[in-house]
Amino acid sequence: MVRHLGFGAMLVTTALVWSSPARGADYCIRFAASASEQFVGKKFKVPKPGQCKPWNGFLVTDFSNVSISTGTGCTSSDGTTFRLNLSSIRENFSFQDYIVLPLPSATGGTLHEFLTGQTGTDPDFTFDDMRGAPCDPKTFPVP
Repeated sequence: MVRHLGFGAMLVTTALVWSSPARGADYCIRFAASASEQFVGKKFKVPKPGQCKPWNGFLVTDFSNVSISTGTGCTSSDGTTFRLNLSSIRENFSFQDYIVLPLPSATGGTLHEFLTGQTGTDPDFTFDDMRGAPCDPKTFPVP
């Protein structure tokens, strides 16, 4: 009898994990002015306060090839700020990005970007009004 209860509990737990809506969710961070340029974190969810998580994904733009992105995102201990440090690379260019999003809205954030390209190093860029939210999987599949 105990053996059957243990197996049943395992099946229920497995079903809950596999049916969880956050399980396969991707997280998108975009420039408010452009819906076609986005950082996409595969299976990423903003961490709980005081915690960090790895980011693996890509940067999609309307003007260039896809860049592969990796990094780490951390939420402040008080839960008011999410910070993400990313390194992205594609043919002939690399990007170092630092994104700050206020929580819980994840809107009105900033992006600080440093580019290194085929012709040398470009200056820093700062973009305002960054926004983060779960992605629509139909819009941003892995390219």
